Amino acid sequence: MSLLAAQRINPDNLEGGYQLVEQAIVDLKKKSDRAFSFFVALLVVSFIVSLASGILLFSFIFHHPNSPAYITYLILFLSSFFVMVFSATGIRWFQTRKFLFVKTPYDVVLPAELERLMSDLRSGRLSAYTSAGYGNTILSAVQAPDGVLLDGRISPETFSNRYSPLLLSRQAKFWGLFWLSFRRSFTRPIYVVSDTVPDGDEAPCLNTDPRFRWLVGGTMPEFMTNLDAFLRENISPDDQPWYRIAFTVARREMRKGAQHGALAAAIKVIKQELAVSLGSDLGPQGGDSTSSLKALLSGKQGRKDIKGYFDPGGS
Repeated sequence: MSLLAAQRINPDNLEGGYQLVEQAIVDLKKKSDRAFSFFVALLVVSFIVSLASGILLFSFIFHHPNSPAYITYLILFLSSFFVMVFSATGIRWFQTRKFLFVKTPYDVVLPAELERLMSDLRSGRLSAYTSAGYGNTILSAVQAPDGVLLDGRISPETFSNRYSPLLLSRQAKFWGLFWLSFRRSFTRPIYVVSDTVPDGDEAPCLNTDPRFRWLVGGTMPEFMTNLDAFLRENISPDDQPWYRIAFTVARREMRKGAQHGALAAAIKVIKQELAVSLGSDLGPQGGDSTSSLKALLSGKQGRKDIKGYFDPGGS
């Protein structure tokens, strides 16, 4: 990813491009450090106050069981405990930048070339993957041009994080400066590939079963456009990564044919990719994903028929 950023901003001088990228995010690094320091300091102070007020509360109750004055200590303890929990979790929602008064996606103005790159990543026109770790490669792993296997697709929503431009740096220590959904930060190299591929670049469709025409038919760009419309109109932003992975992997696997066992095999691969990309293969609401995927691949979301979003002609 850092290589692509350097090429975008200075295609004639790669080393100069790297330097320009680092300059573009230096202010963002400072702001990230300040925010992190604030939340850490708040956590430490609130923990000390919670501990002290908790000890005073239980000591007072033990020595003065009939006194109503313990309410004061109780309020102090609960208030400090709430602040402690807030400081421990606040950095996550603080980084998601979902505020009405915010006009730009990041805390820094990026050069036009880098802004276009981040915009393509946010919209899904470009996909980002992490390189495969030892013993972690899934059956349908993507292969980078240099032969590296890529098995962890990064959700496009990741690039709406106010600190996500730090991923453009070639310094791996910068990648861990923002957190996502309480998961570990990025530690492996990030590769960028195009999702919107020409029709000829998609494997030929061998599935002629009319029940799956809505899923496997048409071109990949058309499918992605229809998928974006479906997600935008029906699925909450928090659940969209799950559905995006499920649909795109299902299309790829089901285009291989409708032979006996193809549906079960596709569901198995989808669950593997969900587990690698999102850290879990559970359904959107935390339920069983197998039943959800069976319904989804039959063109149902709950009781709603969704095939019309992908195949307006219907069958």
